[in-house]
Amino acid sequence: MIGERDQIMEIAFVIIFILASHLIYSVASDQRTGFNPYPFGTTILCLLLHPLLLTLSIWYLGWIWGIVIFLCHLFGLIHATVSWILELPTLLAKTERQVFGFMKLKIGLLTPMLIVTLVFTILSFFMSYFKSLFYLLGENIAYIITIAVVAVVGGIVRAFVSKSFSNKY
Repeated sequence: MIGERDQIMEIAFVIIFILASHLIYSVASDQRTGFNPYPFGTTILCLLLHPLLLTLSIWYLGWIWGIVIFLCHLFGLIHATVSWILELPTLLAKTERQVFGFMKLKIGLLTPMLIVTLVFTILSFFMSYFKSLFYLLGENIAYIITIAVVAVVGGIVRAFVSKSFSNKY
């Protein structure tokens, strides 16, 4: 039986995991374009977030599914299906100054995200049970179907948005 506290922690895990995954992916993409005012610091912060995300995913989903979800993050599948929507403000920016402002904001959010993820990881060991999200998903197949539908629809919508923006510019 999963308690209310576990459900809150599971929701927080999903939100933190998606936000951190997107932030890492986005900063890495910005670095590939040549924008990186702090090349040493951003790389270290991103590398510190990876083990925390791996630890959290294993804690909430168990060894096998935790590693699978972490690999989805590592290969950009989380970004390609779900978190790409967080990149819309950058895509809709009208001026180059606005784009650089969003890029700087993302780099500035790395440290707070690292602190939040670290604190949440420590709290998870004391406030939730191992594999709690795994058990929740196993009890209700509707959650898994909903996640699959959202991922497929999100990927399709991303393909159309990507196609429309590539034709626009």
